[in-house]
Amino acid sequence: MKTLRFALPLLAGLTVSLSGAQSTPAAPGSVTVWAGLSSEVLILPAPYAALSVPLSPGMALRGGVQYLPGEAALGADLLFGAAARGFYGGPSAALIVGDLPGWLAGGVLGYRNSFGGGRWGYFVEGKARYLFLKNGASGHEPWSTPQDLRIVSPGLGLGLTYRF
Repeated sequence: MKTLRFALPLLAGLTVSLSGAQSTPAAPGSVTVWAGLSSEVLILPAPYAALSVPLSPGMALRGGVQYLPGEAALGADLLFGAAARGFYGGPSAALIVGDLPGWLAGGVLGYRNSFGGGRWGYFVEGKARYLFLKNGASGHEPWSTPQDLRIVSPGLGLGLTYRF
C-alpha cells in the first residue's frame, strides 16, 4: 500500500510534465525531423527520414534518405512556405545509389500541421519527379541488353514531424 501511495503522485507528476512538453510550441523556423513512408512510381511505400533547417522565414532546406528495394535515394528539397502548419512546396532532387544508380529531379507539394499546436505533427505530400536509372529496364528476352530507364515518377509521402 505504501508503494501505491508513492507511485501515484510520481506517475501524476510525470504525466503532467510529459503533457506539458508535448504541448510546448517550438520556436518559429525551427529544425524539424521528418519520418514516414514515401513511394516512387506509386509503387510500394518505403521508409523515409529527413531533417530540415530554416534558411529564411518561409523557406527551409530538407535533406533525407529513402529506402528503395536494392537502392537508397539521398535527396534534398527546397521548401517554400515551410511554416509549422500549412502548404509547402518546391524543387526536389535525389541521387540513387545501389544496384541501379540514377537520379530524380522534380518537385514536391505538401501539407503539414501539428497536433494541438505542440512539437509533434504530421505531413502529407505528393511528388512529381523525373526518374533516371542506369540499366534499369530490360527486355522480355533473356539475351536482351539492359537499357536506361527514364520515366516520370509520381509519388506520395506521409508521416510524422518533430520540431525542436
